Amino acid sequence: MKNSKLPERTWKKKQECGSKERKGLGVSLCIQLIIGFAVPILFLIGVGIISYRNASAGMIENYENSAVNALDMTMECMERGFAPSIANTLELANNTMVSSYVQGGYDSDGSAQSTVRQSVGKDIIVKQTTNDFIANIHIIPAGDILTMTTSNASNTKAQGFMKRLRESEDSIMLKESGIVWGSAHPFVDEKMGLSGEDYILYCSCRVGTEEKGGLVIIDISARAIRNLMEKLDFGEGSHIAFITADGKELDLEEGVRISDMDFYNETEEETTRYVNYNGTEYFYMVRKSDTTGGSFVVMVPKSSITQKADSIRNITLLMVILAGAAAMILSVVIIAGISANIGKSIRALDEVAQGNLTAKRLKANNREFAKLHAAIQNTIRKMRGLIDAVKRVIGLVFASGLQVNEASADVSSMTGDMRMEIDEIGRNIISEDAEITVCSQMMEGLSAKIKQVNANIREMVSYIDTTQETVSSGKDMIQLMTTQSGATSQATEAVKEQVSSLGDKLKDIVQFVNAIKEIADQTNLLSLNASIESARAGESGKGFSVVAEEIRKLAESSGKTAEEIRRVVGEVENHASRTFDKVREAEAYVGIQEKTVQDTAKAFDRINEFIAECINQMEEVAVGIEDMNTERKNALSAMETIHNYSKESVKSVDSVKETLKRQIVCAENLSLEAEGLKAHMQQLEKTIAAFRLE
Repeated sequence: MKNSKLPERTWKKKQECGSKERKGLGVSLCIQLIIGFAVPILFLIGVGIISYRNASAGMIENYENSAVNALDMTMECMERGFAPSIANTLELANNTMVSSYVQGGYDSDGSAQSTVRQSVGKDIIVKQTTNDFIANIHIIPAGDILTMTTSNASNTKAQGFMKRLRESEDSIMLKESGIVWGSAHPFVDEKMGLSGEDYILYCSCRVGTEEKGGLVIIDISARAIRNLMEKLDFGEGSHIAFITADGKELDLEEGVRISDMDFYNETEEETTRYVNYNGTEYFYMVRKSDTTGGSFVVMVPKSSITQKADSIRNITLLMVILAGAAAMILSVVIIAGISANIGKSIRALDEVAQGNLTAKRLKANNREFAKLHAAIQNTIRKMRGLIDAVKRVIGLVFASGLQVNEASADVSSMTGDMRMEIDEIGRNIISEDAEITVCSQMMEGLSAKIKQVNANIREMVSYIDTTQETVSSGKDMIQLMTTQSGATSQATEAVKEQVSSLGDKLKDIVQFVNAIKEIADQTNLLSLNASIESARAGESGKGFSVVAEEIRKLAESSGKTAEEIRRVVGEVENHASRTFDKVREAEAYVGIQEKTVQDTAKAFDRINEFIAECINQMEEVAVGIEDMNTERKNALSAMETIHNYSKESVKSVDSVKETLKRQIVCAENLSLEAEGLKAHMQQLEKTIAAFRLE
């Protein structure tokens, strides 16, 4: 035993000396060669990186300055395009004819109203066609007269709708007396038959007061803004958009909305910086419009900015590859000799790895590899003795290993079953949580529906109250119309009777006057003849002369009476004139009656509108109730699903309990087998204790 252990100790000392000797050698020759070839390449890489960074920084700075200048010039061009729109809006709002027309100044003169409408219509068409920034011009009157607009899609016969506009969301245009900027007027679009996509902004100005005034609106063309944006070329992959103050966005690329991005909503000021979007770095620029409050936003990919600098990087990379290839060729030539000796050692170790432990003498070309070959041969001899000892233990360890494998398989199977059950429980719990969340959302939606129904009912009650007031007003108007109709009928009937009676009297008087005139003429003629005959008779005719004189006097008296009758006829004519005045008064009553009838018709029209609104509100209430019923059924279904998942979870927990019991029994068996395996391993450890691992 002593003799067998002596070579072992000697070999261990040699191994320790060899280990110390190897530690003293430091870095190997191959590593030194690699470092020697790598240093120039690293310097070359450093020079390329510095050149690339300097060129890239200069190009990026120049591009950023030119991009900012281009964006500023575009914004200035847009501001100049907005200025005429403001001037035209103020000009139309302050125009005397427009102001009078909008506020009802020509309502009593239809001819003048038509003339003003034609004149102003031509003016707004000229303003719209001569300015690319103007999409449409609308002039909305305060009363129920025709609107004026340049839109081809609108109904040119549309009556004024200012009363309903004041109740809509577009009423914000009436709050201020000056210029008001916005991005949408949906109620006006509905009445004019327009689409909100035709314009990006509008510029409006109130004419008159908020309660009784009208509006002048100029829509800013979305096409004009888009044309400005299309003239900007910031490279491939760039995003350009114009965003209004209230968030309406006009962009050139569909599917990318800058206004929804977090970095746009972080600040409302003008900025120039770099941002990350979808894993890509962009040069981000924002410029504000002093006139409208909107923003011109541009996002330029940094890769397009550094495109030329990337060519420098590619050249540098090519040089590095060439230098590396040259270094590889040199290293192959130098290391070829070393590789031959190392190859012999590797082949010998490969034979050992394959089970060939027959020691063969290895030849080397130098001293270092001779020591390495000797160490390999010593290792082979020691491994032969170790394997002989291990073979004796393998049988015992193999038997124990089979039993441990069986126990491990059982434990693994049970563990897998338990994992599946636990996973099932987890999924059930997640499903329950999801269903609870859905139930909560449904309850919240149901609450919102109830609130909406409550609001609709209140609004419906308000409409009904307004309808009652309008009906009452209509009744009063009808009563007044009835009273005036009676008065008119009585006055007209009296006038008819007076005129008829007066006509008959005038006819009688005319006959009497004619008769009297004829009698007077005949009497004068007889008196004259009597005077002549009395003169011829002489003394005997004097008595007859006296009679003739009396007859003459009677004729003169009849003439005077005829004159008096003529005077009376003149007075009668005066009465007839006053009678005609009564007729005109009756006509005035008739006109008032017609106006009252028209007002009554309008009142009943409003009643119809209010009734229609009430019907719509009642329909919305019905729909809301139906939705609440559906949500209630869904909530009940979700609760039933949660209940079923809970039952499944309970069953899974019971199954897990049974599996754990089985696993405990298997673990006890595995522990016994592990004790036996431990004893066998102790024997194996004593066998290999002769070897040092460190």
